[in-house]
Amino acid sequence: METHDIQRVLRARYGGVEASDVLVQFARIELERPDAIAWMQNGKFYEVYGDPARLLGRLLDLRVAEKPLMTGRGGQPVMLAMTGIAIGSEREHLARLLRMGYRVAIGREVDGERDGTLKA
Repeated sequence: METHDIQRVLRARYGGVEASDVLVQFARIELERPDAIAWMQNGKFYEVYGDPARLLGRLLDLRVAEKPLMTGRGGQPVMLAMTGIAIGSEREHLARLLRMGYRVAIGREVDGERDGTLKA
């Protein structure tokens, strides 16, 4: 799916005008793997956004915060729910989710660039 198509999906979903690159990559994973919870590597964390972030917060007892991931009309930030899992602690969380019957699709950064590489 092309980036402009993903932007259109995100505008409809969250009401913003333009999404950040990381949110576009996250949405691409969600759209390619609707059967799984998407995780997107962002620096030293795997981040999850929107309703899936709230779900992980409940399932794994993770803190959920708000993060400006879209620009709204008039240039105002659109805040979305976000939770993060530190790289290095993901195995425990993945194992718990798998035991609960969930699937996970991970988008990884490669050499500092988000290429949307999937690992399921």
